Amino acid sequence: NNNLQSYNQQNNNPIQNIPQVGNLFFNNQQSSYGAPNKPSYNNNNIPTTFTNNMPNNFNNMMTAMNGMNTVIGTPQGTVMGTSFNEPDVVVDPRLVPNNNIPDVDEGLIPDTSVAERLRLMRMKNKKTRMSSGLQGPKIQQCEEKLTQLIGDIFIGNEMVPDVIDKPPLYPLDLTYRTVRTFPGMRVTAETTRYKPMVHWPAEEGALYTLVVSNLDINTRRNRTLSEFWHWFVANIPGDSVDDGEVIFDLLFPLVLPEGNGDHRFGYFVMKQPRALDYRAEGGPTDSCSPQMSNGRGPRRSTMDFMKKYGLELTAASFLIIDSDPTSLEIACKWQKCMGGQVFVRNIDCL
Repeated sequence: NNNLQSYNQQNNNPIQNIPQVGNLFFNNQQSSYGAPNKPSYNNNNIPTTFTNNMPNNFNNMMTAMNGMNTVIGTPQGTVMGTSFNEPDVVVDPRLVPNNNIPDVDEGLIPDTSVAERLRLMRMKNKKTRMSSGLQGPKIQQCEEKLTQLIGDIFIGNEMVPDVIDKPPLYPLDLTYRTVRTFPGMRVTAETTRYKPMVHWPAEEGALYTLVVSNLDINTRRNRTLSEFWHWFVANIPGDSVDDGEVIFDLLFPLVLPEGNGDHRFGYFVMKQPRALDYRAEGGPTDSCSPQMSNGRGPRRSTMDFMKKYGLELTAASFLIIDSDPTSLEIACKWQKCMGGQVFVRNIDCL
């Protein structure tokens, strides 16, 4: 207090009084963690005279800072109603919050140019947001490359044009328990004998149709019986499949022994123009009864279905599944559900 009073009276050499400002807060100039020339932040080191006279001391300190910055000669500002001048040398800009500045370690930038660099950074970020609509050009390039990659995968596996006219807008986020898949991934029927989790970029207020189809009956080279639909859900609000209308209940994918394997199973999400009535497509069909195959196929076509109802392919994926013991187990269960009807020839069910 005496030092500040002396400064207020003389007001002729504020620089020599700068060290006294720190003495208002700390008795110990040595850091509690051992670094030199750093004040201790232990509350026990705060003088009782400061605690008892905090408002007065704070005002005196701000006055001293005002005088100090006047000598340095930088633009003027205010903090908590007290006028002060922002110094050219910013010791720690993080003390002045600004939501428009990204997290930057100002210690890596020379002190003499911190203020100018931060100002340029603000201007650059503002221009980027204005020009890109909240997404930078790098993000847009990545999205374009992803779309091209997905298209190449669908074309390379003859999904386009054999099954659909063009690649989807987005890859379908398709997960079986802990297995997160990607288009063209090879899996077994053991992996897919569960209800999958599916997600896609849904538009607010839009309705969608989901179809899961065996694309290669009997074989990939002889698709005369394709397709057979394993799952059909309609009028899905957003990507909430559980809130949609089930037309065909889920049948787990399988590849029958008489085929040559490598069956493609397609997962298609299509945006509807409005709420649709699919009664003409058969169903509702369950997953275990003599009527479990009604309407599912063979000789269904996802491509013709989309054209018939004016559907837009939003997201899709496909998996490649070969015959394995689990497929045989699933086929035998189907036989039993159908009450002894001949569903698959030449299979040995216990």
